[in-house]
Amino acid sequence: MTLSGMTLLFALAMLLVYRFDQAASLRERNMVEHGFERQLQEFDAIIVPQADWDDAVRKLDNSFDPSWADRNFGTYLYTFNGFTRVFFVDAQDRPIYAARDGARASLALYDDFAPGLAAMIARVRAAEARRPPMRARPGS
Repeated sequence: MTLSGMTLLFALAMLLVYRFDQAASLRERNMVEHGFERQLQEFDAIIVPQADWDDAVRKLDNSFDPSWADRNFGTYLYTFNGFTRVFFVDAQDRPIYAARDGARASLALYDDFAPGLAAMIARVRAAEARRPPMRARPGS
């Protein structure tokens, strides 16, 4: 009878340890999955808009959205890359957006940079003119 009681107690202890281990594993797995999910959401909110050409064309070229520019260029480039000045120019090389230290700034800020940037913008525009037209990719 004592041996049966000890066997039952041992089996119960092993079952409880097994259940505790399963619960701890499940809890840790959930924490890791939620951590990855949260990190992916952060990347989606910050990095994906940077690489999304269609979104940039829609928000900057087709209908200029300064709030989107603030978030995705002014603040992003200052916070993650240390760019203290960010400018957008239109087709005639006139400033249409300026940011300083991660916040929107007056377009007059561009005036100090315009002479130095003129040659660079001309080279970029010449390289763009030499590039063949973009075509839609099959299946996109």
